[in-house]
Amino acid sequence: MKIGISLSPQHVSTDYFDKALTHPEIDFVEIAIEGFIYRKDYKAKETLTKILENKPATAHGYSLSLLDPKPWDSNKLILHEEFLNKNSFLAWADHYALMSLDGIGFSSLTPAPMGQEAENLLNTRLDLLESKIPLCPFYFENPAAPFLMDYQKSGVEIFAKCFKNRKSKMLLDISNLAANEINFNISADREFEILAGVEIGEVHLAGGDWVENFYRDSHSSSVTERSWELLKKYKNIFSDETLITIEREQNIPPFEDILKETRRARTILGF
Repeated sequence: MKIGISLSPQHVSTDYFDKALTHPEIDFVEIAIEGFIYRKDYKAKETLTKILENKPATAHGYSLSLLDPKPWDSNKLILHEEFLNKNSFLAWADHYALMSLDGIGFSSLTPAPMGQEAENLLNTRLDLLESKIPLCPFYFENPAAPFLMDYQKSGVEIFAKCFKNRKSKMLLDISNLAANEINFNISADREFEILAGVEIGEVHLAGGDWVENFYRDSHSSSVTERSWELLKKYKNIFSDETLITIEREQNIPPFEDILKETRRARTILGF
C-alpha cells in the first residue's frame, strides 16, 4: 500500500507544497487533472515537472461525464489521452456522475443514471479509455450525491457489476459512503457488502461541512470518525497495491495536521 495526499498548488502555501513533495511519509500526491490539461502556460508545466520529479502522482478529474449518452467531445478525450500517455502517473480517475447531459452542462457533479443501459454505456466507455490510455490504469469513483433519484437505493451497485475482470478498478471514496449514509440513510455497511469481490484501486478519505441539514463532501475538514471506523472495519478488502489518499482542498490546515491523518491511516492499515 501507499499513502498520499491531494495537492492543489493553487490551494496551498509554498511551504506546504514543498513539504508535501519532500516528506518521506508521503508516498505519492494526487493532482487535479483539469488544472493541467486545459492550461498550456509555462507555470503549469513547471509545476507539473516539479511534482513528478519529486513524487509519484495520481491524476484525478471530474469532467468526463462518462454516463452522458451524447457522443463524447473528441477534443476532451484527446487532451486526456495526450496528457496521460505523455506523463507517468500511478493511476488516473474520474467520478460516476454527470457534468453534462445531452449537451447541457452542470456546475456540480450530478447523480448518473442506473440500470442496464447505463451499465452497457459504462462498459463501452471503459473499453475505450483502456484502449486509448493503455499504460495508466483508470479508477472510477463513487460520488457523494447532492440528491438521489427515487429508484436509487445504493450508490455502488453499478461498480459491483462493471468492475470485475477488467483493467479499470474502483476508486472507493469511503467518506462519500459516509455522506450518503447521513443524507439519504443508505447504510455504508450495506454498500461494502455489495462491493464484495470488486477490486479497489484507490481509497479516498476526507471531511466535509454542513449547509443547513445537508452534509457536503467539501474536503474542507478533517477525516470524519465514521470514515476512520469504516476504513478499520473493512481494511481486509484492500490489496497490497491499493492507494490511500487523504483529500483536503479547502480550509487547508498546517501540513503537520495532514501528516497526522496519514499516520493514523498507516496505523489502522498496519503498514
